[in-house]
Amino acid sequence: MAAWTFTAPMVGIYSIFRYYPGIFKAISPHYIVHFFLKNKKEGWQMLGATVLAITGAEAMFADLGHFSKKAIQIVFLSSVYPSLILTYAGQTACLINHLKDTDQENIGKVFDDAFYKFIPRPVYWPMFVIATLAAIVASQSLISATFSVIKQSVVLDYFPRVKVVHTSDENEGEVYSPETNYILMVLCVGVILGFGGGQAIGNAFGLVVIMVMLITSIMLTLVMIIIWRTPPVLVAAYFVPFVIMEGSYVSAVFTKFTEGGWLPFAISMILALIMFVWYYGRQKKTEYERANKITAERLGELLAKPEVQRVQGLCFFYSNIQDGLTPILGHYIRNMSSLHSVTIFVTLRYLLVPKVDPQQR
Repeated sequence: MAAWTFTAPMVGIYSIFRYYPGIFKAISPHYIVHFFLKNKKEGWQMLGATVLAITGAEAMFADLGHFSKKAIQIVFLSSVYPSLILTYAGQTACLINHLKDTDQENIGKVFDDAFYKFIPRPVYWPMFVIATLAAIVASQSLISATFSVIKQSVVLDYFPRVKVVHTSDENEGEVYSPETNYILMVLCVGVILGFGGGQAIGNAFGLVVIMVMLITSIMLTLVMIIIWRTPPVLVAAYFVPFVIMEGSYVSAVFTKFTEGGWLPFAISMILALIMFVWYYGRQKKTEYERANKITAERLGELLAKPEVQRVQGLCFFYSNIQDGLTPILGHYIRNMSSLHSVTIFVTLRYLLVPKVDPQQR
């Protein structure tokens, strides 16, 4: 990834000086205002084609579980952001130069595979290899984010339990889930085989990313109001511009819903159904256990029956409650007419630490 953030802007700088040194004036916001005033509805629709340029920003929120806030700020401001500006500026300069030499009928071909067209021929294959490897590394942030989200959902009892491996002895957020990893692999292969071309995948990815950004802004606003007690003026100063900007992107990208944008919603509906059914079932199970829990007196009555025998061995019972014994114990004694001499009741609780010290186990 470091090779990518270094080589891509180098190519961008080369393209800027070769094709259009004045490209940096595009940073001025008045150009986008002029663009929308001139193109109106067409300009709004074009936002959907540019959303992929900002994808990846949402992954920084996921990386907070793996890196400190200060580390992310330093890397983004000193490396990632300048690299992106120089790379995109170089691509734009190259496209502007090629548009001047292209007739109206073939203008669409200029934008096909635009990134690799702006790479100079002598360094094409090295950049191809670096770009491919960088894409693999970049996907790791989203994969790690998926592990974190699944783990947090399991902790909150909103998702079926999966194996979670803590890969760090110091950072509680660094986790790995084998089952989740294999499911992601199957889904990725299925999406590639199903969609084939990259346009539909881009539409699906762009829609879900901008939706994540909008939802994050709304949730952060709620945190500012409810938890931080931020003054309303400051809340509005944050909420209004971000919602206008992200809402514009969302509305534009939704025009691509039938062209692949439906995929993340379909997956979300399936996951939401799984989470709802699991949580509902777990709540009903807990309510039943609390309403029918076995007290010490009731246990004594069950064991006092002449047909109940104590047998040698060890037996485990899992329970969601801590202030009583699970009603499954009563069913077991009545059906088996016995109880092991050593009976252990286990309740699973998650601790917000990577590992528990051996002396505390």
